[in-house]
Amino acid sequence: MTTLKKVKLLLLFFTFTFSCLVFSDQQTFSISPYLLKKTHDQVHLKFQTKGEDSFINSLDNKEVVATEDDVTSIPLKKQKCGEPQSMTLLNTSKKSLFKVDLPPYPCDPETPIKFAFISDTQKYPDEHNKMALLLFNRVKNNPPNFILNGGDIVQDGSVESKWQNFLKASLPYSTSIPIVPVLGNHDYWGHTGEENTPELFKKYLMTEKDHSDGYYTLDYPQFKLVVLNSNFPKLGEENIKRQKVWLEKELEKSKQKDQIVIITFHHSPITSNLFYYGPVSIAMRKSWIPLFEKSGVVKLVLNGHSHLYERSLKNGIMYVVAGPFGGQKNNFPKLKNYYRLSMHPETYTYSLFNVSKKMIQMETFDENDNLIDNFSITNNI
Repeated sequence: MTTLKKVKLLLLFFTFTFSCLVFSDQQTFSISPYLLKKTHDQVHLKFQTKGEDSFINSLDNKEVVATEDDVTSIPLKKQKCGEPQSMTLLNTSKKSLFKVDLPPYPCDPETPIKFAFISDTQKYPDEHNKMALLLFNRVKNNPPNFILNGGDIVQDGSVESKWQNFLKASLPYSTSIPIVPVLGNHDYWGHTGEENTPELFKKYLMTEKDHSDGYYTLDYPQFKLVVLNSNFPKLGEENIKRQKVWLEKELEKSKQKDQIVIITFHHSPITSNLFYYGPVSIAMRKSWIPLFEKSGVVKLVLNGHSHLYERSLKNGIMYVVAGPFGGQKNNFPKLKNYYRLSMHPETYTYSLFNVSKKMIQMETFDENDNLIDNFSITNNI
C-alpha cells in the first residue's frame, strides 16, 4: 500500500472515530451499537452496555432495559420499500446516544438495489479494520442496503473476545450498514452443544426469530437472497435433508415469480483451492448444484472459505469466491479450475453488487482499492 493511501486511511480512521463519538456514547457501551439484518424489511440494532441501563427507541418510544451480562437486540420497525428510516437510541433523560439513518430500497424491480460482499474476516482484526475503512470510504455517499459476510467471521467461534474484536474492527460499516451473516466452519470451532447454531454466533449475529439451523432468505422486489448453512459435519443428516427440502421450496417460489435468486453459503464448490476435494465441497456439488441448475432462477452463487478471489461460470451460473477480508491469505498450491474466468489469489478483496430484475452487475476491489474484476449478466428467466 502506498504512503499516500496509508495517510488517507489514517485520516479516514480519525474522521470515522470522531463521528462514532458524536453518535455513540462510549461511556455507556462495552460493545458499540451495530446493525444486523435477517429479512429484507427489518434491521436489528444490537449492543452491550457497561452496566444495567434503560433506553428508548425513538421509532416507538418504548423503553428497553439492558444489562452488562448480555447483548441487547432491538428490532426496528419494518421498513417499507421506497421509504427511508431513521432511529435514535435515547437514554431516559432523552439524550441521544446513537443515531442511524437507513436509506430506502427501491419498490420497482427494475431499479437496482446495492449490496456489498466480504468473507473470512477471521484472523487479523487490524487488517479487517483497514479493509473496512476502504469499503466504507467507497460506499459512504451511496451506501449499500447490506453487507454480506460469507462466513469464518472469527477465527475461533468459541472465544468471546474474537467476536468482540470482530465487532470493533467492523465499526466503519456496521454502525450504518447492516450485516447479513453466513455461518463458516471457524464460527463452529469449539461448539459442542446440542443446538445446530454456535452459542456465540447466536449471541452476536442472530435474532430471536431466526431458524436454529442458520438458513434464511431476504426477499426483495429485485431478487431473493438465499443464505444456506454448508457446515454439514455439524448439522447431521436430518437437518441437512430438512434444509434441502426448504431450499427446493424457496427455489420453486421464485420460479413461479420469475425472480432472480442469489445463493450464498461458506464452502466454495467451484474453486482452485485444494478445498475443492474436501468432503463438504464434494457434497455441495452432488446435492446443491444440480438443484441450482435445474431451477433456472439461480444466477449467482457467493462463497468464501478458499481465501482467494475467484470467479467461475458453470452452466449459466456465476460463482464468486471472495478473497479474505482480514483472514489469512491463500498460500496453498492452486488447482486447474476449468470454469474459472478470473483469479486473484494473494489479496484481500471486497465486491459491490447492483441487482435488478433484469441484470446483475459486480465490481471487485483489492487491498489497494484498485478495481480487479467486474462483470454484468442479463436475466433471461
